[in-house]
Amino acid sequence: IMPSLVGSEMCIRDRTRLDLATDVLGQQKTMVLVDLLNGSLICPDVKHVFKKKGIMSYTCKNCRLAKKNHLSMASLTLLRLGDINLGDGVVKALSVGLEKSKSLTVLDLSSTKFGPNVATALASAIAVSASLTSLKLYENNISDEGVTAIVSALKESKVSQIKELNIGLNRIGPDGAKAIAAFCAVSASLTSLSLADTKLGDEGVEALSIGLKESKVCKIKELNIQVNDIGSGGAKAIAVFCDDSASLTSLWTSYNNISGDGAKHLAFAVLAKRTLENFSGIPLNKLREDCLLYTSDAADDSLRV
Repeated sequence: IMPSLVGSEMCIRDRTRLDLATDVLGQQKTMVLVDLLNGSLICPDVKHVFKKKGIMSYTCKNCRLAKKNHLSMASLTLLRLGDINLGDGVVKALSVGLEKSKSLTVLDLSSTKFGPNVATALASAIAVSASLTSLKLYENNISDEGVTAIVSALKESKVSQIKELNIGLNRIGPDGAKAIAAFCAVSASLTSLSLADTKLGDEGVEALSIGLKESKVCKIKELNIQVNDIGSGGAKAIAVFCDDSASLTSLWTSYNNISGDGAKHLAFAVLAKRTLENFSGIPLNKLREDCLLYTSDAADDSLRV
């Protein structure tokens, strides 16, 4: 028996935006939904292929729901799934639709707890999308292997136009950071990158900073590397990138282990970079008005950022 989607708190906006961020459908219902979006569900209630021409009767609740709202992957511009555990089957089915979609701009699979195998399956579909500009994979189980598969596919893509990439709160270390750096170095479209609450450490942040700094096409405006166990070495590397960047407007480095000499270098770089507007949520223009921030007090070992 096919599970019904009726009763689910699905947020459907303009029939192009499907937001399930607050609705826990579960894996089985999500598979039904994805098949409906793909237009490939064989409905056991009426024995027909969904959207097949000539079908006048929709006795299945799911088919009536989809028909009423004209749901299809081809028409969606935003797809946000809820807090569920995505299985390999769901992601593979989703990937089929993504490869065919010409209009999807936002894909949010945050808090869906998928791992490396699923990330690999998703990577190929993401890479062939010319419409996708925002990819949010926050709070999953993506490891270095998974994030490498995703960003490598984006790096090799000839059509990708990703502007926003959020892969924070995943199990990403130095190896994953190096793969991300390689992607950032060749991406002319990426403007926002969040790696908050991962496991980059100084080694990962240094690799990322070098990739960003040496890129001739990098246009990063927003960079979030909060909660990454960054110390003095990583802070100095970020300071060098900050000083060199012509596009950076917002930088988040809170909840790290930056102090002493590393804090000094970063603080000076941040204050001196006039194009930088926001530092860890603090408006910099207001801070720059205080001349005391330019005194030697900034070199105090107790300074922390």
